[in-house]
Amino acid sequence: MLVGYRNNEMRDTLRKVAGKHRAYLQEESDRVEGLEIEMGRITMYYRGMDGGMKCESTPLRDDSLFDIGTFRNLRFLKISHYSMRNDKKNYLHKVSDTLESLYLTGVSKNSLEQLKRFPNLKSLTLIDTAFEEESISLVPKETKERLTYLFVNHLTRPEDLKDCVNLRYLEADHIENKAETEVVFPNLEYLKTKRFDKLCLSADQFPKLKRLDVGNQQGVVDLQKISQIKSLRELSLQGNSIFDISELEKMSLTVLELSNNMIEDMSPLAGHKDMKYLSISSNPVTDISFIQGMKELELFQFDDTWVEDLSVLKEMKGIKELGISKNLLKTEKDKELVSHIERVLER
Repeated sequence: MLVGYRNNEMRDTLRKVAGKHRAYLQEESDRVEGLEIEMGRITMYYRGMDGGMKCESTPLRDDSLFDIGTFRNLRFLKISHYSMRNDKKNYLHKVSDTLESLYLTGVSKNSLEQLKRFPNLKSLTLIDTAFEEESISLVPKETKERLTYLFVNHLTRPEDLKDCVNLRYLEADHIENKAETEVVFPNLEYLKTKRFDKLCLSADQFPKLKRLDVGNQQGVVDLQKISQIKSLRELSLQGNSIFDISELEKMSLTVLELSNNMIEDMSPLAGHKDMKYLSISSNPVTDISFIQGMKELELFQFDDTWVEDLSVLKEMKGIKELGISKNLLKTEKDKELVSHIERVLER
């Protein structure tokens, strides 16, 4: 039973769930738009009298008295099956069909079959599924076609995503098998995965991709293939033991994350005039004069490098944030320059 509300406004919802003052309190529970149920707690997100979003959290001590069907206007639901009793795991048939976003941990096969009940579902997260090698394949086709956001921690076959034609955001941590045929994502703008080599067969799969996060890859990073994605503006390549970035010279990036690699020569980046965010930390770099033409640069991080000469920073008037720790600053002149830059950035 739900207990422990500190807010008088939400205490009425508790009474409704317990079966008291049902007519009046149904109106109160209809204001609840989001639920999170995990680790023995339930958090409700609801509209206050002023129209603003508020939340209340309380222990879920007895889920046998909790009826999720009483919340008729849910838009967001985050739930762990490990927080519910076994006979409660087939609960989605009671959830309001107003649902727009669903986050499932420890999902069951029956739960995925229920997804077609939600005509407004656009966002789906599947984590730690009991049958994870099949999870995406069991999502109804009509649900896949509606999704704009998808996070899955395990994907066996990239081809299971072929119906996700409206995706704008995709995150797939682990991909088991390499794609046998090209899966085209006509509307995808953001992609994060640790096995890009298994998902990408050609740049033509991503005609609108703007942001790509392929940091800490478990496979080979093919910069030539990545450089062919012409729409790409933000790229994260940290932690990939990269030596050569000459392929990046062909691109036009505004955000680039290259930390924790083995890159000595950063000169291929000199032509990126629109760069706003650049991190080259933890690389054996000795020269940063390549940033001289980056007049739009606002954030520059080169911590833990071999840079000694910082004179180019005098010309970088637009920089607002700088990372320069753990560098080989040998002369007093360099240290004075660092102090001057830090004072400017503190204003």
